[in-house]
Amino acid sequence: MSLNELILKEIVKKIRLAVSDHLLLVLTTDHLNSSHDVDLFIILNNSPPDDPYNMRAYFKLVEVLKQTVSEIEKKYNVHIVDFSTFRIEEYHVNLFESFFNQKVRRLHLMIYPTLRQFLLWENPSIILSICTYYSLLYGDESIINKIKENIEPSPLEERIQPLISLLFETYRNIKIKKTVSSQVYKVLLAEGIKKLEYCLKFTIWEILREILGNIPPTKLDDIVQLAKKNRIDEKLINLLQKVKHMKTVVFSMSDLIVLYEKAMFVIEDTICKLLEKQKGEKK
Repeated sequence: MSLNELILKEIVKKIRLAVSDHLLLVLTTDHLNSSHDVDLFIILNNSPPDDPYNMRAYFKLVEVLKQTVSEIEKKYNVHIVDFSTFRIEEYHVNLFESFFNQKVRRLHLMIYPTLRQFLLWENPSIILSICTYYSLLYGDESIINKIKENIEPSPLEERIQPLISLLFETYRNIKIKKTVSSQVYKVLLAEGIKKLEYCLKFTIWEILREILGNIPPTKLDDIVQLAKKNRIDEKLINLLQKVKHMKTVVFSMSDLIVLYEKAMFVIEDTICKLLEKQKGEKK
């Protein structure tokens, strides 16, 4: 059993004891053997009438998680950092690794106080992906199936907007801060290239979903092959492959900024053409 599996096993055991009356679903991704990443999705339920957002159960769960993570860190001599947001992950990692002077284990922890909050807070495509491709650690499979049956897919433009937002925000961040200290400079490069790859990969994935229906969020090389097979805009595919290559070589902030600007224009052009095509098909 890998360390990630041991960590998840202990966390699930503790939260089941602590909030059993409110625990609905616990899910994780299938890459448990990854050296530094642990994904955990927790959905609570059964909120009382005087506490519709289930805050008392949520507070109790977070307290138990805090104690459990501390115990696991001592037991396995690791440092675990909870990431509630993807947007500043590399900054967060660098901060803690600088402090501890060693690699940290990333816990991607998402907690929803009720099933209603889960459905309101997340994009329908994200909900569908979680319910379809994540492993169930606790809960009833029938609940997952019911969620999937009732999910209405949102239009392509709505699904793409969070990715475009992330691109705009990260571009601004690296552009404004490009003349900072060498340590922060490295973090900006890592943050920038990771976000650019993510946005390009999932833009192509969303376009493929528009053509093929619900497909799993798969590896980058598989996305590229599917994109080529389904004749997705070559400019998008080439940019994604360029980003993948850049991660293996030394590159400058200027290189990254140029690539961002090119990617933003290509995504804009691709999405606008797709939307125009969809409008024409509806007439």
